[in-house]
Amino acid sequence: MNLSRRIEAILFTRDEAVSAAQLAQALATTEDAVCTALDDLAARYETSAMTLVHIKDGWRLQLRSDYFEAVAAFAEAQPVRYSRAFWETLAYIAYHQPVTRAEIDAVRGVTTSSGIYRQLFDLEWIEVIGTKEVPGRPELLATTTQFLNDFSVASLDALPALPEEDGDPA
Repeated sequence: MNLSRRIEAILFTRDEAVSAAQLAQALATTEDAVCTALDDLAARYETSAMTLVHIKDGWRLQLRSDYFEAVAAFAEAQPVRYSRAFWETLAYIAYHQPVTRAEIDAVRGVTTSSGIYRQLFDLEWIEVIGTKEVPGRPELLATTTQFLNDFSVASLDALPALPEEDGDPA
């Protein structure tokens, strides 16, 4: 049986990414053979509505963003809409982590709603990674592997560069 088709079947049935090592072990082959098969599979998907993507945890099949609207319309589902404050908070954490809630509030100039943090924790996009060694020992927040996976980036270094602001380093 064709290795790339067996890999395709596995990826098609998984919600999470699968590493080349996991695929090699499950299919009793080498990682080199799996990588070659993944390259073949990626080439097959170049003209498809689906795409094969490599993220931090491994490989997964996902819908190309060009087709999100059609799928959402078919499912009669509206995408979740998040507030500007939600995106500002997530962006600050992603680009300046680890950070405290007080640091985020100082940059934003307002107190960030606990509901925003609850949403970010519920989505598993942020986590507490420790406490800052200052009075009160506030929690340090950072993004998670789930954040990287959901935004299809392999590492924080792959995030888009921040635009240059005139005179405002924050």
